[in-house]
Amino acid sequence: LIVNPVPVPVVPTPLEVCDDNIPDGITLIDLTIKNAEISGGNPDYQVTYYETQIDADNEVNPIGPMYTNMTN
Repeated sequence: LIVNPVPVPVVPTPLEVCDDNIPDGITLIDLTIKNAEISGGNPDYQVTYYETQIDADNEVNPIGPMYTNMTN
């Protein structure tokens, strides 16, 4: 029997990005730049992203690492 400690949830710092060359408040965002912060650098942790808490709780509809925001 191997008992691993429960991971401690991490609230990452805000992800701030600049608009692309079109000033519309919408841009392509590389979410993977937060992976190390969220995982604490642990390579055994897998980081996935969801648009809603409900999707995350049910582990459905994950979004890809390159995400285009829908609202400013």
